[in-house]
Amino acid sequence: MKKTTEFQKIEELINRINTINFIERIFLWKDVKNLNMEAAKELGSIEKITDAQIQESLLELKQEKIKLEAKINELNNKDKDNIKIITQHNSIKEKEQQEYQNNITALNKLRTQIDQDRQKIQDEREKEIAENYEKQKETWKKHEQNVETIIKNICKQNQIEYISKEKVEFKGKPDNTIKIAKQYIIFDAKSPFNDNLNNFPTYIRSQADQVEKYIKEKDVKKSIYLVVPQNTIEVINEYTLSRANYKVYIVTPDSLESIILTLKEVENYETLENLSPEERDKICEIIGRFAHSTKRKIEIDNYMNREFLDVLDSCNQLDKETKEKSINYEKSYKLNPNQDRVNKTIDLASLDQDITEIEHRKRIKDKKLLNKKKKL
Repeated sequence: MKKTTEFQKIEELINRINTINFIERIFLWKDVKNLNMEAAKELGSIEKITDAQIQESLLELKQEKIKLEAKINELNNKDKDNIKIITQHNSIKEKEQQEYQNNITALNKLRTQIDQDRQKIQDEREKEIAENYEKQKETWKKHEQNVETIIKNICKQNQIEYISKEKVEFKGKPDNTIKIAKQYIIFDAKSPFNDNLNNFPTYIRSQADQVEKYIKEKDVKKSIYLVVPQNTIEVINEYTLSRANYKVYIVTPDSLESIILTLKEVENYETLENLSPEERDKICEIIGRFAHSTKRKIEIDNYMNREFLDVLDSCNQLDKETKEKSINYEKSYKLNPNQDRVNKTIDLASLDQDITEIEHRKRIKDKKLLNKKKKL
């Protein structure tokens, strides 16, 4: 049978079914249905065709129908396979999505735990710092009372006159005053205001200026002692502050007894003219021992400072394995400072030079370490 425009929709339907792909079957199947309805309308006009044409057309239609049914079956089978693939893909995707969500949940839980642990550690550290600070403040608060108790006990044991601030006869009311050889000797207790010790040296220098009011009073010794807590002495750079007409000495509570006893021993005599040769020799011996002990201590401290700086500098340059091995050498290491000998005097200028050298070396090493950190 000849194909005419009257059966164009049928032909389009057949071609459409033969060429349609999987995506079009899913999203454009409605168009195929519409085309099928239009083709059905064309079949309605079959009455106009002769019997021979009808038979021929029927035969062709049967053949086309067989082909079409086979094609439809083939497409249906492909649809089933594709649907199965899609279902499997969706299942895998859902499983991966669930695993991803589980991982995210686990990570968020871990992160929350880490944040809580970090916050706990920080809170504990802040609490520890606060407790230490409170203890430190309490210690500094009791420092004035502690110094007063120590000086009173020393004076009581050595028959030295102690004068409390309420009974001092001159202005200013220093914390502690003792009287030796008709002279007032002042010991003022000074503590930091907070845990920042960086400003403490500046505060001590300002206090050294303010004690000038005591020097103006009658019979007050031109040497004033500022007593600071033991744990603040490390930030003090100068232990003797010289002013125009007086000196200020920075001392700690543990040195009060030796200072007061030395003052008592030396100042027990109003003049040296009334002393016998034996008494003068005794005073010279005390002064000599005091000077020698002081210089000897500075000499040993300078030696130890040099050794410590070298060791610390070496430790900074060691790798982890070497640092661990170095512990084994610690047991056998021996320090050997300069030996003290009879008839040997310690040159004060040499000690000053050693201190200057140590400070210079420390500045150089600090600068090198800073530059190294900047490069990293």
